[in-house]
Amino acid sequence: MKSTIIKYGIRSLIAGLILFGISLLLSLQFEIGNSQILGYAGIIIALSMVYFGIKAYRDRVNDGSVSFGNAVLVGLGISAMGSFGIAVADMIYTGIIDPDWATNYAKEMQAQGVEAEVWSTPMLGVLMFFIAMFVGAIITLISALILKRKA
Repeated sequence: MKSTIIKYGIRSLIAGLILFGISLLLSLQFEIGNSQILGYAGIIIALSMVYFGIKAYRDRVNDGSVSFGNAVLVGLGISAMGSFGIAVADMIYTGIIDPDWATNYAKEMQAQGVEAEVWSTPMLGVLMFFIAMFVGAIITLISALILKRKA
């Protein structure tokens, strides 16, 4: 189980870094709402490794069977690694590439009548980690339900 989590978790981490980084860089050309859609699409694509990791564990490691509980453990492990990659990409972007992002985002939201605070770069990274983990948990549950198979 551990080797599957590491193998697919690293793939998810790299995909998260690359896809979320690309979406953040492309967001410079879009309005805030469109860039958020692009960012969430990157999260979902990066966390698609959860499905493939659970499937690989079931088919290659566990002789074609996996319990719901083990599938969830594999999926959450992969999600944690992918979410970490996404959080790191977010911190690099908001801390180095565009350090005024949080201030600009808050101004944009206030212009739309939404109350917004300016968050520090580490807090944005932590928030992004938990958002990605939430999405990863949903993908994990769906994947575990689809892929569970008794021996």
